[in-house]
Amino acid sequence: PAGRLLAVAALFIALRSSTWRVLFFSDPFFFLLPLTFVLVALHPRRIGIYGLAPALLALSALAGLIKFTYFLFGFACVILADLHRLRRRALPWYTFCYLLSILVFFALAGQKLAHFAAYLHASLAVTAGYSEAMQLFGSPFELLAFVAMSFSLLLLVQAAERKSEDWRQDPWLGAVPILIFLAFSFMVFKASFVRHDVHSAIGWSSLAAATALYGSRLSALGGSRVQRAALVGLGVVALGLAVARHCRIDHEPIGRFLDSNFASGLLERADAVGGVALGRHRSEQMKRYEMAMAMIRAQSPMPALSGTVDAMPWDAAGVVANKLQYHPRPIFESFNVYNGSLIEVNRSFLRSDNAPSSIVFDVATIDNRFPAQDDGALWPDLIARYDVQQSAGSRVLLVRRASPRAVRLTAIGPPTAAGWATPVPVPRAASAVWVSIDIKKTTLGRVVDFVFKLPVIELGITLEDRTVLQNRLVPDVARSGFLLSPIIFSGQAFARLLRKDPAILGPTRRVSSVQVLGPAGVSWLYDQSVQFDFRELSFDGPGEQ
Repeated sequence: PAGRLLAVAALFIALRSSTWRVLFFSDPFFFLLPLTFVLVALHPRRIGIYGLAPALLALSALAGLIKFTYFLFGFACVILADLHRLRRRALPWYTFCYLLSILVFFALAGQKLAHFAAYLHASLAVTAGYSEAMQLFGSPFELLAFVAMSFSLLLLVQAAERKSEDWRQDPWLGAVPILIFLAFSFMVFKASFVRHDVHSAIGWSSLAAATALYGSRLSALGGSRVQRAALVGLGVVALGLAVARHCRIDHEPIGRFLDSNFASGLLERADAVGGVALGRHRSEQMKRYEMAMAMIRAQSPMPALSGTVDAMPWDAAGVVANKLQYHPRPIFESFNVYNGSLIEVNRSFLRSDNAPSSIVFDVATIDNRFPAQDDGALWPDLIARYDVQQSAGSRVLLVRRASPRAVRLTAIGPPTAAGWATPVPVPRAASAVWVSIDIKKTTLGRVVDFVFKLPVIELGITLEDRTVLQNRLVPDVARSGFLLSPIIFSGQAFARLLRKDPAILGPTRRVSSVQVLGPAGVSWLYDQSVQFDFRELSFDGPGEQ
């Protein structure tokens, strides 16, 4: 009992360590749901399988609709659990029930089952493009430490499972838990270190929690004292690193962390839960909600608008706080539209009758990307279908036209091939130059992208006034095309472009040459030749037909 109590406490501490300021990274909790399901379903004594396992299966399915990564891991878990049942000549019902639960929750969320295939397609596109578009690099020492700790856990799992009854009967049976922990380690590794910043808290928290969780299975398997001691030691180190990482990124002393989770903070949460259940705090919560909405309205004022409204590149909070009819595009944050499939999903929406009546528009981005990239492939559609009505600060209000204006992308000569870090002249004849940049991955690059992440690619730009700019380039977005010249770094500049204001074409905005930059050895991961396709963007201005 004491050991179980300590394991539960370790699990709680591990999950609570995945916080950052006011944010709580829920990934460790949701990754643990299918992992716990498998440990229960494969329990040597079959304890609680008919009650707890189905509940965990349903919760894992619900988690799969919260974030697609959880769906993939959950699906891998139920497949492997069913393979285990098949080897035991039992009915493989987990996968069927998992997928059925997914569909039931999808329908309960108000979605049409006919749209489930489109949801899967878009979710796969989001997952496939994440590593190349959102990667950040952090401390290599932290990365190596996590890999070493994960590998140590896998070695312990492998050593324990090789002595299990399942392994003695059939090595394929015994290999199932090993494969599941391998899949868990891989998914957590990608979730934590592709974007190596505060996301690494997910990895340490998940690793510590999984180590504590495996203690119950090791005990059921009758693990040796050496194995138990090794697991406890690994768990203590993982838990210590998880808490230390939390305290470092959150600038929170260890004493305050313990107090907020096990002393006064725990009592406050219990009181809050009780208050919500009894309805005591409803008026106070509504008052705090209204104060928060008023604060957002003050920071992000918007005019009263009729009809549906979207916000680009983001600021859904501003639209909702101003009590407008929020009607976003399917991928509603522009920095997440990072490959051709996702661009086409949003483009189809803008071209449909379901497009918003108004768009609160600005140009902004993350990670020092070239600003005109994010949803930049949709700018011709915005120009065709919307007019500028008014502006506030850097933002402008786009209002849908009764009929689209003509927009043309006319080729300016044949595509140009150039090597890395080789300046390519930008055609001067066109006032607005559109470019598509094709950067193809090698076979090795595709493998590295799947296993971990690729290096950051940058766009080097020289303006006509000789100013040099260097911004991050997302290869899949660059392939779909974006406005290169004149450079547009704000909603106001986009409005001047749409009005054909000559001031937008000055030497401080026109690009004279462009090049693609990468770190040493980049040609191992991408083709040595980069293709540039320049086109002239032209359209009917105000008063033109």
